[in-house]
Amino acid sequence: MTAAPSQATDEARPAGSTGPWLNDGPTRRFLAACWAWGLASLALAALAGWSLLHPELADGRPALGFGRLRPLAEMLVLLGFLGNGFFALVHHSTQRLCCAPMALPALGKLHLWGWQLALGWAAWSVAGGALEPRLLSPAEPRVDLALAGLWAMFGVQLLVTLTRRRQRYMYASLWFYLAATLLFGGLQVAAALASFPDPILGSPPLAGAADAALQWWYVRNGAGALVVIGLFGVAYDLAPRLAAAPLHSYRMAIVHLWSLLLIQLWVAPRHLHLTPAPGWLSALALAFAFLVWVPSASGVFNLAATLRDGGSGEASREPARPFLVAALCFFAVAAIEDPVLALRRVSAAVGSTDWMEGHQELLLLGWGAFVVFAGSYWIAPRILHAPLHSPALARAHFWLATLGVLTSAAALRFSGAAQAGVLGALSPEGHLLHPEFTEAVTRVEGHRVLHVAGLGLFLAGALVGAWNLLRTWAARPSAYPAAPVTEPPLGPLLAAEEAPAPPAGAVLDWGRSLQVFCTLWWHRRLERQPVRLAGWIVLAAGAVAAVQLGPLLRAEPGARAALSPLEAYGRSVYEREGCATCHTQAVRPLLADTKRYGAISAPEEPVERGPALWGARRVGPDLAREGGRRSTRWQVLHLDDPRAVSPGSAMPSYRHLIERARDLPRLVHRSGHRKLPSVAAEDAAAQAAALTAEFEAQNGATLVRPGAGAPVDLEGSDAIALVAYLQQLGLPPSEAPADPAAGEQP
Repeated sequence: MTAAPSQATDEARPAGSTGPWLNDGPTRRFLAACWAWGLASLALAALAGWSLLHPELADGRPALGFGRLRPLAEMLVLLGFLGNGFFALVHHSTQRLCCAPMALPALGKLHLWGWQLALGWAAWSVAGGALEPRLLSPAEPRVDLALAGLWAMFGVQLLVTLTRRRQRYMYASLWFYLAATLLFGGLQVAAALASFPDPILGSPPLAGAADAALQWWYVRNGAGALVVIGLFGVAYDLAPRLAAAPLHSYRMAIVHLWSLLLIQLWVAPRHLHLTPAPGWLSALALAFAFLVWVPSASGVFNLAATLRDGGSGEASREPARPFLVAALCFFAVAAIEDPVLALRRVSAAVGSTDWMEGHQELLLLGWGAFVVFAGSYWIAPRILHAPLHSPALARAHFWLATLGVLTSAAALRFSGAAQAGVLGALSPEGHLLHPEFTEAVTRVEGHRVLHVAGLGLFLAGALVGAWNLLRTWAARPSAYPAAPVTEPPLGPLLAAEEAPAPPAGAVLDWGRSLQVFCTLWWHRRLERQPVRLAGWIVLAAGAVAAVQLGPLLRAEPGARAALSPLEAYGRSVYEREGCATCHTQAVRPLLADTKRYGAISAPEEPVERGPALWGARRVGPDLAREGGRRSTRWQVLHLDDPRAVSPGSAMPSYRHLIERARDLPRLVHRSGHRKLPSVAAEDAAAQAAALTAEFEAQNGATLVRPGAGAPVDLEGSDAIALVAYLQQLGLPPSEAPADPAAGEQP
């Protein structure tokens, strides 16, 4: 086949045509962005895993440290890879299901290019240290708000397209697209607003239990809306096409959607077991945990039965089919595992280990990425108008990706089990058998090598798939043939949906009404009214949010720790360097935790400035009681060369903090003394001088720069500010300092 010109135009329309035409130009561009961000994010994920094995690679290169790489990779997998893949598949699917082009093409173009620019901005800022310690949303608040605004543009475009459709009833995929768009968009806005600092004190508006609950709502219900609800909508469109058969059960699709909205949303706080969060919150999540099998089983069975009903033939040899089958298998495993992980005893054992990372990776890569791969192989020949370059390469991609997911998932689960065994091991007398956290780090090095190997296999498969699609793109025609819309516009509806007659028989009135309701006739009315359907989705999600988050948002905030200007600036350094990626700040009510870290964290304790990462994975020890546990000398030397004072540590050197001078404007901004910057600077300088003198007294000499022999200006560095922050964690709060403005003369 001859090569195509260097650039093909969008769909060529005959001269003088006036009717609507389907436009796959945005689909092609979103698909290209999906694979570009996907390859970059998978490479970063593998590099992050490698940095845990060889932390010395990040010495002097903070952007290569695990604390920045891991949140960056997760964000780009979610928003860059899966997000762009979702947009591409929705653009292709919606036009065919609505028999109408996507509305507001100018808004769509702004969304397309704005999303890529915002992702680039987010990646640059996180890699450069402007990151927030937030799960799956580490970008600074301005970036989050920009992403939320661009998502809202997509939501407007989708809703307007649904109102202009030329099919009377909306197919199941469109319900899921609408639900995913509304849920993720709303929670993206909430996460962004919750991160914006107070204009006076520079601290976020939420802290403690309210912030922890909102974070897990974003992870479970926001990211879950995109990965689970949105991609299930894609699968509902793909499965009948791949099987060349109708959807197995229309009613089961309805049960699937509404059980996701009415059951799945309740389970988000199950990650807050054994944390200072209110007990009723995690108890409520536990009560709904085993009901999540209802939406999971209904969706997986419905799609699997649809693929089975298709039988054999040409459809069974479609390269996308094995990817969708494998995605359903991986999702089924994750769905079975999820309620088990919600049990308190299981959460106590593996809740903060690599096991949880493996569960999340199975959903993102095993389910989400495989659906995107299936959709890519299905739509690529149809939007490029060229046959797939090589089905054999597609099969190679499938087996490499499958082996990669299985290897990675198994490695993280083995690692999590080993960590649980080491960190929770007690002697018959109740003493820790492995008191040092680094013993768990060295124990799982082999498992982490296997995890990196699995990610490498998955990345290799993605490279094979990208090459296959690139060669398909190279064989495209010089001009894409346009597809005209042949369906006529919808006319007025002559008759509204009516309830069927109740069944005859000797039953009670309420039983007959229930039987009529269970026919799901009422859903047909929603299927032709997208605005009303959107309203019910918002109402269902809002009701659950009001019950779970409402009491926490209305509650009085916990006492704020009176951080000095230097300590407040040290907190910003802690965030910038990604320390929260590895360290939590909440001691669980477990004997092993209290033996290792100190007293149990209580709800009434002063909350530190910034979000509460309760229930997150621990790559390093918990720091809730770090203040005063070790000397200032140990803290400084630990930043300079962690493995010299803590053999086996996976922490890279933060020597660059010792050599970096404090940013005075940022110190003043973080301190709360914005009206009197000189006071903040003087207080910080005095505390830094005292800590430096304490270090020199304990060390017997000043700290010198390796190789040069010259003394380091520790007093004016970022390192001493970080040490000041660490040395007050968990200590009783001092009395609030007097208002520095009180002594000013008018």
